[in-house]
Amino acid sequence: MIDENEMLKLQVLMALYENEDSERNVSSIAKSLNEKNYKISRILSTLEQEGLADKTVERHPRLTEGGMEMIKCYKYKVDIFINHLLYEGISEKNARKDAVMWALNTSDETMKVLDEANERYRITNELRGECAFSGNILCKLMRDGDYKFSYVFYRMCSEDGNVLSMANNGFENPCTLSVRKGKGTIRLKAKRVSANSAVNGHMMMGEVSRVMYFDGIDYKEAVKEGDEILIPANTIQFVNTGTGIGQFMNGTVNMKMQCSVGNMHMPESVALFSVTI
Repeated sequence: MIDENEMLKLQVLMALYENEDSERNVSSIAKSLNEKNYKISRILSTLEQEGLADKTVERHPRLTEGGMEMIKCYKYKVDIFINHLLYEGISEKNARKDAVMWALNTSDETMKVLDEANERYRITNELRGECAFSGNILCKLMRDGDYKFSYVFYRMCSEDGNVLSMANNGFENPCTLSVRKGKGTIRLKAKRVSANSAVNGHMMMGEVSRVMYFDGIDYKEAVKEGDEILIPANTIQFVNTGTGIGQFMNGTVNMKMQCSVGNMHMPESVALFSVTI
């Protein structure tokens, strides 16, 4: 349950932050919040004691540096919630009403997840008129950051009806799209896999030892950093699917992979990497 006094303190701080100088006083703030003057005056005194407001000039209180930092942090959370709710189809009136409440008790971890989701919504909205586009165009629109996306590897040829590639077992899911200064890299974290040998039925352990990606002309060797395989995002071709809230972007690129089992190298296989945003 949100404390009403804490909510009012934030509303007063917000008023000090947003109001014009002529309206940065007890009576104007009380009127805008539909509260009594004495109640706002009491809140301002509390804020002064907490080092968030300065009442040196009695008729024109202002935010301290600490108060400014606090309200900017709160406003940042409110804006994230508002944008997220608007993207989900909530009316602006209700989005704003709910956002100011939710932002009070939401962890930084949750805010980070919501902010990343909002970034996906924003990009999807900006590219909604594009039927097809490259990963290069996508990354130029994105803010710097590391984004998690689910993916699937599909077999290029399937005679038994199983369209899923064994490569799905060779990497952790989701993958990471790292964007820096308009350029992106898909990071696939390799892991050890086990499977029964088709020759003797024994359990065998292995890992992906080599990956190549198709750059539109030829297959290129993927860079390996530790246990991560790096694929340039500009090699991925995207298409838009669906409309409105149900719209998503699907990107694909052909890859060649080889696994090592002990000292043996398994035959090279080709799979279609498909990532959804």
